[in-house]
Amino acid sequence: MSENNNNGIVLVVNDDPDSLEVTRLLCEYSGFSAIAADSGKSALEALRQTKVDLVLSDVIMPEIDGVELCRRIKAEPLTAEIPVLLVTALRYDNEGVRQGLQAGADDYLQVGAPVELLSRKVARLIAQRRERSARQEAEEALRRSEERFRSQYKGIPLPTYSWRRIDDDFELTDYNQAAETLAQGHMPEYMGLKASELFQEAPEVLRGFERCFEEQATIKGETWYRLRATGETRRFAIWYVFVAPDLVMVHTDDVTQRRQDEEAIRFQAHLLDMVGQSVIAADEAGRIVFWNRQSEVLYGAAAAEAIGRPPLDVIQFEPVGATAGEMLGILLGGGRWSGELLVRNQEGKQFPVAFTGTPIQNEQGELKGLVGISSDISEQKLLEQQLRQSQKMEAVGRLAGGIAHDFNNLLTAIIGYSQMVYAELRQGDPLRDRINEVLKAGQRAASLTSQLLAFSRKQVLQPKVLDLNVVVKDMDKMLRRVIGEDVELALALQPTLARVKADPGQIEQVLLNLAINARDAMPKGGKLAIETGEVEIDDEYAELHADAVPGLYVVLAVRDTGCGMDAQELSQIFEPFFTTKEQGRGTGLGLSTVYGIVKQSGGHVAVESEPGKGSVFKIFLPVTKAEADGRPPRESEAIADGASRTILVVEDDELVRKLTRHALESSGYEVLEASSGAEAILIYDQHPKPIDLVITDVVMPQMSGREFIQRLEVRRPDQKILYMSGYTDDAIVHHGVLDEERPFIQKPFTVASLTIKVRDLLK
Repeated sequence: MSENNNNGIVLVVNDDPDSLEVTRLLCEYSGFSAIAADSGKSALEALRQTKVDLVLSDVIMPEIDGVELCRRIKAEPLTAEIPVLLVTALRYDNEGVRQGLQAGADDYLQVGAPVELLSRKVARLIAQRRERSARQEAEEALRRSEERFRSQYKGIPLPTYSWRRIDDDFELTDYNQAAETLAQGHMPEYMGLKASELFQEAPEVLRGFERCFEEQATIKGETWYRLRATGETRRFAIWYVFVAPDLVMVHTDDVTQRRQDEEAIRFQAHLLDMVGQSVIAADEAGRIVFWNRQSEVLYGAAAAEAIGRPPLDVIQFEPVGATAGEMLGILLGGGRWSGELLVRNQEGKQFPVAFTGTPIQNEQGELKGLVGISSDISEQKLLEQQLRQSQKMEAVGRLAGGIAHDFNNLLTAIIGYSQMVYAELRQGDPLRDRINEVLKAGQRAASLTSQLLAFSRKQVLQPKVLDLNVVVKDMDKMLRRVIGEDVELALALQPTLARVKADPGQIEQVLLNLAINARDAMPKGGKLAIETGEVEIDDEYAELHADAVPGLYVVLAVRDTGCGMDAQELSQIFEPFFTTKEQGRGTGLGLSTVYGIVKQSGGHVAVESEPGKGSVFKIFLPVTKAEADGRPPRESEAIADGASRTILVVEDDELVRKLTRHALESSGYEVLEASSGAEAILIYDQHPKPIDLVITDVVMPQMSGREFIQRLEVRRPDQKILYMSGYTDDAIVHHGVLDEERPFIQKPFTVASLTIKVRDLLK
């Protein structure tokens, strides 16, 4: 380098390693000492350490481009006089040239310009500074560099070849040791051959020669080529360097493995972009080096924003159940950490993610970085919460159903015997009023057990095909009385509404309970709106609501302008005995009853509410294509004479069995009683006369009512049967819905309802 100092020291700046090396060689070939800098930042550092006669910089570079580099050089007193020659990649980059000249550049050069032009411009600029003749300096530099190039040519590490233009072809005239190694000693055989002969199967190589000669510039290309020496096809990067009008120098580099590695990396990166999880990698310095597409979606930052920065600059997070220090301590110590993070993204949204962090180590076990895989588990957490709530409701329901079953047996006896005693007492007897209070208490208790059964989905529904618009209109007057004059009731019913199949009495109960609940939420008055419509629940909605099933539904919405509820209250509103009302203003069973009835009817309940913004309850009932049923006829209160009719009562509960016997005997029936199915079969077989009707409880120990009846049907297929039960059982119902062909009476029943049912069956 010392012998070239008189010609000038050129600082070559380019972020592309290949172009940097070729430009450096060209500068040295042109007679200048060349210092290489791969960025604007490293160029500024070189200027502080070395005396430089000229800066030859590419325009387009990351961070500090050529224009900005020029501006900084000219702004610094120690470097302001150094000429700057900008290299522009575009043929007519007028804007880039204008900006460069405005920044203080002394001249500009297009990429691929002839070496002579580069040499002349560099020499001229250096000469202007030293006040010497540009032409003399360039000629002297060219002579010396030519001698040096000849001496160094053989030692260039890349396979390098000299081609002399002869007519319309190029002849191989020289090569270096790297080329001889690549050809495995066959290079002397190729000397004097034409390019058209050597590259007959690679026309793109020939086009590279032509372009280099026509444009008098350095041309870079890449192609597959089959080596003559081995027959192996390899991929080469090729630089065609225009040296003189009759001389082209060609450098080649075998990039087969590099391109395969790059393709593998691109493929792996593509795969990581396709996965549904965020994948982030950081180097040993703690800077992000990989940020896949899902990371952009999850954390709201583009890869360009994240790469090169510490993760904590991009993502705010806090491990759940641990500290960030504990987590990083495990990872930096070579361990794996899995857990939940509470994350806040670039938009300020907070959400939970499942995170697994793994250290990246080399073969020696040294830490080289970290990789983290994470995914948003907001929906999963929501579904888990819904599942836990559903399981809790199911457990409470089973308990409530069991209690209600036993209570119904007791209430059947209490209500039945009270009615019988009341009927036997004379008018004016003071005991009648007391018995009447017992009856009222029993009926209230029966109402409570009915609500418990509704919540636990253990009641027996008797569904009909309904038009919900008709149900709402029929209840209009009742609802207005219930909610009071200070609450405005507005109906918005879709004119043509699909049909649903549900128990009309239970749907009325749902509507009544929701109206009462809304009224209590508006103590100072407000507006209650009841709406109907149709909606389709899709897979996306069903995924977010564990108990919803995709399909077409009729929706009944009840809106109020009341006090609303917070998140904690919303999570408990369907639990039995939970209430937000003051003591004595509710049982806490209203909404649990709604929940049970809708769920047992195959529907779904959704609630939206905020404190101070009212509430809306939406009841979704599946659409049916069946025609609407007619209104059932009302039962007559008359009780027929039961003389000459025999009834077998099968009931394991003694109180209910005796009540049933007394009630039927008072109507003139002959009654046989059995406490189990086995006993009933024995009585049935031994009784001398045919039995007109068998009344059996459904749920009994050892042998259920249905099993007992199946045995009777073998003896007498046309035997008339009446089932009675306090809650559902799959022997007579399917998912709580009564088979329309099976006569049934729900416990607790009154003496009158029992005798009417029996009379109708024995007609």
